[in-house]
Parts: sequence; structure tokens; C-alpha cells
Amino acid sequence: MLRCAEGRGRLCGPVRPLAHLSVGASRPGFGRPAEHVGRCDSQERPCPRGHRAAELRTQDRAQSGDGLELHPARLHAHRPCRGRVPQGRGQPFDAAGPRSRQRVTVPEYRRGQVVVAVSVGGTKVACAAVDSAGTVIAAREPTRTPRDDDALHDLLATEAEAVAAGVGRDRVWGVGVSFPECVAPPEAFAANGPPPPETPHPIVARVQTDVRRRLGVDTPVAVLHDAAAAVLGEVGAGGTLPGASDATFIVWGTGVASGVVRDGALYWRDDAVQTMIAEAGALIVRQADGNYRHDASPNWPRLTAPEQTLDHRMSGPRLAQRAQELGRVDSAESSVDNPPLARVNAAARAGDDAARRFIADAGYEFGRALSTFIAYWRLERDEAFADSIVVGSGVARIGDGLAGQRGALLTEELRRGVTEGLASCGIADYDADGVVVSTLGHEREFLAFTPPW
Repeated sequence: MLRCAEGRGRLCGPVRPLAHLSVGASRPGFGRPAEHVGRCDSQERPCPRGHRAAELRTQDRAQSGDGLELHPARLHAHRPCRGRVPQGRGQPFDAAGPRSRQRVTVPEYRRGQVVVAVSVGGTKVACAAVDSAGTVIAAREPTRTPRDDDALHDLLATEAEAVAAGVGRDRVWGVGVSFPECVAPPEAFAANGPPPPETPHPIVARVQTDVRRRLGVDTPVAVLHDAAAAVLGEVGAGGTLPGASDATFIVWGTGVASGVVRDGALYWRDDAVQTMIAEAGALIVRQADGNYRHDASPNWPRLTAPEQTLDHRMSGPRLAQRAQELGRVDSAESSVDNPPLARVNAAARAGDDAARRFIADAGYEFGRALSTFIAYWRLERDEAFADSIVVGSGVARIGDGLAGQRGALLTEELRRGVTEGLASCGIADYDADGVVVSTLGHEREFLAFTPPW
């Protein structure tokens, strides 16, 4: 929350137009020098209460456009394409792709029925059942994500079939799948978006066909982008922010993505930036001087080189590479089951100061980047979902078991990065307590499918 200097208004002090906000990135040893701070142009207008306030509107916001071609590497950035590109990736927005909702016809829900939920991630596939109370049952041991797409879809269906057999097929009301693909959600999950297409998105069609071949042709199957599923799970009964009507979940794992709940429902598409799941990873950009900026434009696939985005700079693979380059971890001793960042965490918990500093610097830089997200969505657009941000997924576990001065190390550094990022542009006294690190794992995505839909 922002306050004016005398505690009466929400915001005061000089600040540049926030859509062009640029804040410093990091500290010594991780990025640019600490003495470099973000630059802000001073533009002021009177506060309604007589105090100075920031100019909250951009002068030239780009308008959304139809028919925009998305580069597959950006559309699915947080699960890098391995091998061939499966059918459906890189679809234009106005085709049977991200703008097109799914048609999911569900039977009447009966007490005691469950949903089989499958979480497909960049490194592992997990599966369990979830009941109407949000209780996860019959969970399977996560399996490494296959590199081949046919093998992946076969594994997905096999895991769903195994869980269904474990709970009893007569109890299965439907199947929910979270998938790192830019597919629009069914109408039951999102408040905004176009009507369902006559022909489903190819990824949705493939998942539905594979699951129904195992569990029956009438089985309801819903597919959500994993960031969308994650935020729905985090605001559910078993989540980090139970009952929250406005919240953001930032996927910090194999890549960076975002899911948003607005006014109690999934917020899928925004007129200014189009699909919200790409928001944090693709629109927050690291500049050559180390500053981050937020590009509020629907044309981001054409404006930004992938290596400049937060999705690339702070992704799990990129951080692991940086840890190896800095000598924080021996790549020869790492594997999928014992990844480099887990080894950095183990070294930090064992008292390695350099490993601890690496984790702290990563959290701080990520917080500085998130400050541009908050500046745009909360201060310029006045959206409450930017006040409650949950950071989670694989990389966010890098701080497990590490205490800071007053609490968890990674949480402290994220909040400090947010606060100092906004302060460097004249936005003082921001309360960053709304930025938290989730303690949930795969179950957050299971909870998104709590029945009935």
C-alpha cells in the first residue's frame, strides 16, 4: 500500500509515467554495482487532498491488436521446447488458440465425487485426486517429464488412469490438467474472454482424447495454463491466500509466468497487454544498463529479444548456469533429481556464505523486477491484484530453510527489492508485506480443480 507523506493520500512524490518505469536490478556479485540507482523523470500533479501525487497515467498506451503472431519460444517460455514443436504451439491469438475458450460439459456433481488432477511441469508430472473440500488424496509420486511429446501425453493419461483406479472410477467426476501451454480456460474458470470455438485448441483436443480413451468418452476434461491453475489453487481453501478475491501468482521455475485472480475469478485477457499469463515473464525487461522496465504493450513478441526478458534472465536454467559460472555449484555433480539450485540451497544451509549471498541477490533482483509490475498494475491501473503477490514453483524453493534478519531470507530479499525498486523512482513507504513465497508444491495446481466447477 502506498501512502502520501502525511498519511492522507495513497501516493505522493515525483515519479515518471509508470508504464515507462525503470528500476535498478541488483547488487555486487550478481549484476550491476550497488551504487547505481534507477532513474526517474519528475512529473507531478496535485493530490486530491492537497498533497503531491504521482502521475499515474501513461501518455501513449499501445492499443491491443488482433491477429498477432506469437513466437513459440515466448508463448511457452517457461517450458522450453524440447525436440519437435507439437501441433498447436505458436498459434496466432485470433485462431483456435489463446483467445478461444474450451467447451466443457460437466454432469451434475454428486456428493463424494472427486476430480483427478494432473500437473505437467517443466521437469516433473504429478497426479492426484481432489475432493470438494480441497483435500488432496491418492497422490502419485511425481515422474520426470518426458522429452518426447507423445511420451508426455501417454504418461499424462496413464497417471490419470492410475489415480482414477485408486479412488474408484465411479467416484471420478472429471479430470483437470494444468499444462504449460497458452490455452484459454473453460468458461467456468475465467470471468472474461471470447466464447468457445467450434474447434478446440489442438493441445486441449489432444489431452481430452488421450484421457477419454482411458477413462471413458463422457469424462469432462478441463485444461488450464499452469500459472492460471496455480493462482486459483493459492486463493482456494488450502492455498496461501484462502478466499482472496484479487491476487497474483508468479511462477518462478523453469521460466517466469503469472496468473491473476481479479474480482474473484481468473483474469485471462487484458485489453492493454492481452494474455495475462505472459505478463510478468515477457513484459518485464532487463535493459543493457541493468535497469528493469515494464512494457505495457500487446506487441511484446516483436519488441523484445527473448534474452532480455525476466523469463530468460531469472529462469531456473539461467540461474543454474550463472551459479555454475560463479563457481557456486559443480555442474558435474548435478542432475535432474539433484539440480544445481538445490545444491546451492544445500551449500547455503551448510554455512556457505557465497551460496547464501547468491540466493539473497537472486531474491533481491527478482523483487526489483516485480516493482515494475506493481507500479504499472497497482499505481497506474489501480488493480488490487498487484497488492497480493505469491511467488512460487521450483526456483522459489531455493530459499527453503534459510532465515534472514526477521524471517525467511528469500521473502525478505524479495520485499526489499520491491520496496527499494519503487523508492528509487520516488515512490516511498510502500508496504511490501503482500509479497510472499508459497510453501505449496504440486498441490496448488491440484486445488484449482476442486469440484464442482
